[in-house]
Amino acid sequence: MKKLLFARFLPASLLLLALILNACNPTPAATILAPTATQPLPQASSTPEPTATPVPQVINICTAEEPENLFPYSGSETPSRRTILSALNDGRFESTFSGNGSGLLTAYPQFGDMISIVPVVVGAGAVIVDAFGDVTVLQKGSKVRPYPKCEANDCAITWDGSSELKMDQVIVNFKLNPDEKWSDGSPLTSADYLFPYQIMQQAGQPGDQKRLEVTQSLTAKDDYTVEWKGLPGFGGIGLEQFLPIPMPVNQLSILKVENLGTSPFYREQILSWGPYRVKLWEPGVGITLEANPNYYRIAEGLPKIKAVKIRFISDQSKALGLLQSGECDVLDSSYNFLSMKTTDWHPYLTTTDFHLGFDSQAMELVFGIRPAAYDADYQAAIVERPDWFGDARTREAISLAITQAQFNQSVYAQHLPETVKVSPAGIFGPQVNLETLLDEAGWKLTGGVRVAQGMAGVKDGTSFKVTLLTSQSQADQEISTLVVSALAGVGVEVSVSPLPLEQLYAPGPEGPLFGRNFEMALVSWQSDPVNRCATYMSKAIPSASNHWIGTNLAGLDDEAFDLACGANLVSFEPTSSTNAGARCVGICTIFLLQSPSVVAIDRMNLWVSDKSLQIESDWTLDQIEWMTKTSGK
Repeated sequence: MKKLLFARFLPASLLLLALILNACNPTPAATILAPTATQPLPQASSTPEPTATPVPQVINICTAEEPENLFPYSGSETPSRRTILSALNDGRFESTFSGNGSGLLTAYPQFGDMISIVPVVVGAGAVIVDAFGDVTVLQKGSKVRPYPKCEANDCAITWDGSSELKMDQVIVNFKLNPDEKWSDGSPLTSADYLFPYQIMQQAGQPGDQKRLEVTQSLTAKDDYTVEWKGLPGFGGIGLEQFLPIPMPVNQLSILKVENLGTSPFYREQILSWGPYRVKLWEPGVGITLEANPNYYRIAEGLPKIKAVKIRFISDQSKALGLLQSGECDVLDSSYNFLSMKTTDWHPYLTTTDFHLGFDSQAMELVFGIRPAAYDADYQAAIVERPDWFGDARTREAISLAITQAQFNQSVYAQHLPETVKVSPAGIFGPQVNLETLLDEAGWKLTGGVRVAQGMAGVKDGTSFKVTLLTSQSQADQEISTLVVSALAGVGVEVSVSPLPLEQLYAPGPEGPLFGRNFEMALVSWQSDPVNRCATYMSKAIPSASNHWIGTNLAGLDDEAFDLACGANLVSFEPTSSTNAGARCVGICTIFLLQSPSVVAIDRMNLWVSDKSLQIESDWTLDQIEWMTKTSGK
């Protein structure tokens, strides 16, 4: 199945529609094993005709929190908010089994159709995106990627300050679906996209800054065409993010941006464009949604389920009890089910379907490649703190040891139902022997322990013994135990130092992470490979010169790595199911060879549903967002 780029990432969004709409099969994130039958199957003298599963008229979805509001640019994103918004609104782009495009857009933007790349002449003082993916002012000495479509590092040039320079500019014409309407029947037009763009600029949420920075303009060409222009040099990776989430301008334009979050227009009076609209919002109790009479697919008989009741049930045990009693049909991922133990799930195995998905974060083991002490005097500093991870082969070997240990399976096996199995993590890059890498780097195995021989920055005879900083959470302790065991297997001795969160993440230079004063550390970062790459570019090293603000805690400083990451940040190919894997292989290979960090475990989520609903057990929340709709059973 094609993962739909223009679907909003609201992981529960088609949770309820999955009950009423057939779909093609997604790639599973986990294997679900059927519980063993406890009694023989009944025998029949003839094969009966299959009986269609009745479509329920009401579905009850329970969630742990009542959101303060549903304002899309508040900067607050929780599983409960996603569950509610996904019921109210369709994605930016969806498709049907017949291949017909639908949703907020009439068709999926493609190069040569709605997406074009044009040359623009730029000169000193122009705002551009440089070869490293940074928004900057063009000047003599700037490293840039000239027209046409310079994606390889060897075509990047250093501008001399006088020669004519042409750069690529991406232009996207988003064609809006004229059949889409707000739930009050008013048309959904270009103005409803330009208004939230202005709100994004005023709200100044950190998550919106990058998309705003690389946008040169967003304009309406007509009522149903929105044109986006990127800065020269920006290739357009993730173009879906540049079409704002629409907001009803006729209803909201009279309000100040600071009042939108507390307005009833983003609670009980919210307008939607999806299959449902808010009928009743009872504070502390729940939200009743009814079928949207202005839904653009209502002629197809959608939605089949005519009402959805969102219930606010904060207690996990109570919610599970309501699932068993039939008062909740679905419990979303807000309940942090991965805090439970495998044995806790035994009463639910025969009556419940389990749905495992990946969150956008991962727990990484970060290598302290270049501590801050090296900045002033490297030779003096290595006397006190050996250069454990200065050789990329050492980092690559440790990364392979961690990945091959399959921590996902070890950690989650203790918390998932025994019928749910986590798929093994993939290993990208050339297949190399990690023992050989350590030997070549100068770490020789002596009596079961790696000892330095002929290494730069590490005195001969020094045993490979390092300290791992973690938080004091139970999850970190589980992971650190696995790290100690995995690295002991390759001759590296690890001691664990758990610290309070406020101490671990304290600002630099005093804080060990942002002050770059550690050997290894467990840190929670974004798991997307492109974002991970940007995290460890040299521009992001926290130091005195930038007031110790930055994400490159490892201190990796490598121009080739920066250029390779920059090439991906300004890629001219939108991410799709056909190239996402290839892009990850390329980025992940680069990342592995430098290895500023390694993913220890992926952050996952679990939601559950009553088995009678027959939601496919291998659907994850994110995959349900991408399910292909049909007109029902």
